[in-house]
Amino acid sequence: MLKNILTEYRNENQKGAVLIWVAVAMIALLGFAALAVDVGFLMAARNESQNAADAAALAGASELGRMYYDNGISYDTSWDSQIINVSDSTGKQNNVFGEESTIDTIQIGCWDGTDFEPKFNDTCPNGQFPNAVHVKSSGNNSSFFGKILDIEQLNSAAHAIASLSAKSYWEPGEVTVPIGISKYWFDPSNIHQGADGGTFCGGNIGFSPTGTIDGCAGFTATFDDSNSQSPSGLRKLFDKILNDEDISPEIYSGVTKFGMWGGEPGAVLIQPAQTDFEEVFDYMKTRDEDGDDTTWSATVFVYDWNNCDNPNKPIPIIGVTDIVIEKVEEHDIIAKVSCVAKDFRGEAGQWFGIYGTIPGLVE
Repeated sequence: MLKNILTEYRNENQKGAVLIWVAVAMIALLGFAALAVDVGFLMAARNESQNAADAAALAGASELGRMYYDNGISYDTSWDSQIINVSDSTGKQNNVFGEESTIDTIQIGCWDGTDFEPKFNDTCPNGQFPNAVHVKSSGNNSSFFGKILDIEQLNSAAHAIASLSAKSYWEPGEVTVPIGISKYWFDPSNIHQGADGGTFCGGNIGFSPTGTIDGCAGFTATFDDSNSQSPSGLRKLFDKILNDEDISPEIYSGVTKFGMWGGEPGAVLIQPAQTDFEEVFDYMKTRDEDGDDTTWSATVFVYDWNNCDNPNKPIPIIGVTDIVIEKVEEHDIIAKVSCVAKDFRGEAGQWFGIYGTIPGLVE
C-alpha cells in the first residue's frame, strides 16, 4: 500500500516537471518563429527598400547626365531641384511591402572611383563638376512575432550611389587627330586662359611655348609604342584623315602606349609641297549657318605625363577629350578643350571633360 502511494506521488511530480519543460520549449519555439518570420520579412523589406534607393539614384544621375547633354558641361546649381524631384518621385514609385518608400536624403556630388578606397563627396574637388547622386531611404516596419521578444520595429534602410563616368576603352577610329594633351594640363590648380569657371573646360591648348601650360601637348607619328619622331609618319596620318580613314587603333586606358613627340612641330604643320596640318584643317573645318568655314571639332587623347615637358618616349594613354581647333599657324595649333556629355554608358574611366550620359550604380 505504501509503495503504491510513493509511486503515485513520484508520477505527479514528473507531470509537473514535464509541464515546466513544455512551457520553456514553447517560449523557445516562439522565439525561433519570430526569428524565422521577422528575419525573412526584414530581408524582403530591405531588398525592396534597396530597389527604391537604386531607382532613385539612377534616375537622379540620369537627369544630371541629360542636363549636361542639353546644356554642356558647366554645372548650374539651379539644376538641383529638378534632379532631386526626379530622383525622389522615381524612388517613391517603388513600394516597400505595399507602402510608399521613404526617400530621406538626396545628395548631388562627386564619386571618385580612382582612389584606393572609392568614395562619394557631396562637395566636389576644385575644378570638377558633379557626376553622382547619393540616395538614402529609410524603412521602419512593425515586427510580427518579434514583439514577444520586445522587438517592435525592423530597420530596412538602404542607400545607393549612381555615377556618370568616362570611358576606359575606345574603339578604332574614335580618336580623330594624332594629338595628345598631358594629364598635367587638366590639374584643376592650373587655371587656363578663357577657361569655363576656372576649370580646363574651354581652356586654350597649343604646342608653344614648349614646357609651359599653354603648350602642354604633343604628337604621335605612329599610334603605336614605337618612339618614332618621323615627320613622314605624321604626314601619312594626315593623308588618312583626308581620305576619311580611321587613324587610331583601339585604346585601353592605362595599358595602350603611344610613342610621343613634343616641341613646336613647324616642320610638318606648314609644308606647301606636302600634306600638312593646315591642309587637313582646311578640309575638316565645319561650316556655320552662313556657310563660312570656321573650326574643326576633333577628339584627342590624354597621356600620363606629370608635367608640360616635351614627351619623348612611349607613354600610357589614360583618356580622351574633345577639342575645337580654331586656327593652324606656322608653329602652332590654336584650340580649346570643349567639354561635352556624350550618349554612352561610362566605364569608370578618368574624366577629362567627357561624361557618358548613362549612369551606373557604383555603391
